[in-house]
Amino acid sequence: MNARESGEIAVIEGTRKSDTVGMLAQRELSQYEYEFLKSFLYAAYSGRYKDEKLVLTRCVAHSSLSHRPQHPSVYDTGSGTFPVVGDGVLEVTAQWQGGTYEINVSKELIDSRVRVHTAYCLALSSIAIDPAELLEYCLDQAVRNSYLKNHILHLSPLSVMEDAIQIKPVEVPGRPLEEILLPRDTIDAVKLFIEAVRSYDQIRKPLRYLLSGKPGTGKTEVIRSMIEACRNRATFLIVEAQTNLLKAFELASLFSPSVLLLDDIDLICGDRNRHNGSVLLGGFLTLMDGFETSDTFVLATTNDKQWVDIAVSRPGRFDLVLDLETLNPELYRNLIHQRMTDKSLLPLFDDSVVELMQRKKVSAAFVVNLLKHLQIRNALVAERIDIGYVLRTIERMHNGFEKIPKKERSLGFEPN
Repeated sequence: MNARESGEIAVIEGTRKSDTVGMLAQRELSQYEYEFLKSFLYAAYSGRYKDEKLVLTRCVAHSSLSHRPQHPSVYDTGSGTFPVVGDGVLEVTAQWQGGTYEINVSKELIDSRVRVHTAYCLALSSIAIDPAELLEYCLDQAVRNSYLKNHILHLSPLSVMEDAIQIKPVEVPGRPLEEILLPRDTIDAVKLFIEAVRSYDQIRKPLRYLLSGKPGTGKTEVIRSMIEACRNRATFLIVEAQTNLLKAFELASLFSPSVLLLDDIDLICGDRNRHNGSVLLGGFLTLMDGFETSDTFVLATTNDKQWVDIAVSRPGRFDLVLDLETLNPELYRNLIHQRMTDKSLLPLFDDSVVELMQRKKVSAAFVVNLLKHLQIRNALVAERIDIGYVLRTIERMHNGFEKIPKKERSLGFEPN
């Protein structure tokens, strides 16, 4: 296996064994390492990022290996420090540990078909004795200081014709876990996941949870709460269906810690009984088994764990299958008081209203939607709302939702 295939840094000796001038280290990069490294080197050169070990005295760019040098074209990422370098090739001259080096980060075409991202580090002085160590240092710093690190990222297919993925930083607001009405053992399990993420530098053991429950049982709300509790402490990657899972895991593995969010995992990884399901399933199992020692947490959901292939949900691939049940009817009043912002409507929820919701066994999401409807109605219509209107609204909403075919399923990280 050569260096390009292994992903390791290869070192080519100089022209004379006694002379380190001409010693070259090279490393194939993932697409993301390539972008991060260009961004880091430009930030260090321009003074946006201060690195006491590294001094860059020259920085030029090319649109390709055959074009003339130019000043790098950079684009703001919102980080204020690490912009995106749009050029295909970036070259810098570096002073490191007393030696002088040349670093080249490039995107190359092999046989006019295969796009390869590569970094080269060339020793330019006799004191420059370890280009491989410098290249590894720059890569490590580039990932550690990436403009995507500790953000919430939405991953989606770039197009139906290629395996590349589109990465978009997003905001996902969440409530404190204490405000979510869950059984004590469920809260304890969620808190363990949160603490494992927040304390990963000490424990170095990622967790993998599968949240199972019918629509409206609070899966999305729990996930949003977990994201909120770990904000700025981990990189979260929300994986949209049809996204290339290999590239999603590859991107997640660059960050420490990172959390892959796989909503409706039965749709993402498939099962052995569906068309093309065995291909998706086999690929997913390989990825899960290959990341046992990585920094990647996995947080997946399903509306029914019976839809998830048994090979996916077995112990070892997931540490815990967490069942979320429909809200205990005894907690309806707690939820109403917690979520009702228009307190003038609280007296409408007398025993007859609560008893009707209990008979219908409505979910927490149903109650939240009911409150939203009533508050909008109260704000826009002069006629006062009475208990009769609330009862009729519950019947109408419940009948409408119940007419949804049983096989229809919700998609995406939408509010429950």
